[in-house]
Amino acid sequence: MEAPLTNNTRIDYLTIGHVSEDLVSDSRYILGGTVSYSAQTAKILQLKAGIVTSASPNADLSELRGIPIVCRPASRSTTFENRYGKSGRTQYIHHLARNLSIRDVPKLWQSTPIIHLGPIAREIDANMVSSFEGSFVCLTPQGWLREWDENGLISRSEWKGAFSVLPRVNAVVLSIEDVAGDWGYLEKWAECTRVLAVTLGEKGATVFHNGIRVQLEAPKVKVVDPTGAGDVFASAFFIRLFQSNNPVSSGRFAVSMASSSVEHHGMRGVTDRSIEQ
Repeated sequence: MEAPLTNNTRIDYLTIGHVSEDLVSDSRYILGGTVSYSAQTAKILQLKAGIVTSASPNADLSELRGIPIVCRPASRSTTFENRYGKSGRTQYIHHLARNLSIRDVPKLWQSTPIIHLGPIAREIDANMVSSFEGSFVCLTPQGWLREWDENGLISRSEWKGAFSVLPRVNAVVLSIEDVAGDWGYLEKWAECTRVLAVTLGEKGATVFHNGIRVQLEAPKVKVVDPTGAGDVFASAFFIRLFQSNNPVSSGRFAVSMASSSVEHHGMRGVTDRSIEQ
């Protein structure tokens, strides 16, 4: 593990969830997971980011150099394989690290201004959303919308706790793929969520707030690797929303950063050249 593990540094943006080792087509592993992309995005946006996660001691976190990390050791890191085809993405999970609770979050970090809960494999205790009094608590719930079979093939799962969790957070971002294109679910969730943003890939994003729905278009770009784009969008969106309290302009900014991120493989797509001047 090549990133610092510390809990005595004050931060501005805390993201919680598993880092992942993503298996790519040539049998190499690259760093993934919501927390990886989100923390890197926050760092680029000049916030002091920190991560609470669980991973193997052998995990290569060198791409997160400069970001303080508190890690619950696991025998294996959470490992995904993404396969892309004409019908979209098929995902497999091969290994799973350890679950996370508020006990894994250093006391100093529990009052961080922006808290981003980013479960990718049901690893976060849902009650954690109420554990950060005074913080701007944000959520990407994709990990609570997944289940997998004995072969690790991931499919959509019902999020039974949605209506108890959504009213307790400041903002939520998820992909239309997370609900298999079911706008009925999203419209119901939007009614009990302060701000809900739905990413739509090359079609941009839709933002729900104050009873209105706004469609945001994405620029045309050459897609090299779409993995992590939704996480880049989420982090950029949460940060701008915290700073401006303007969901629509925050959404436009997040679409711009996410669109830039897909032009490269892995973490290399998260760069400061996508920041609007």
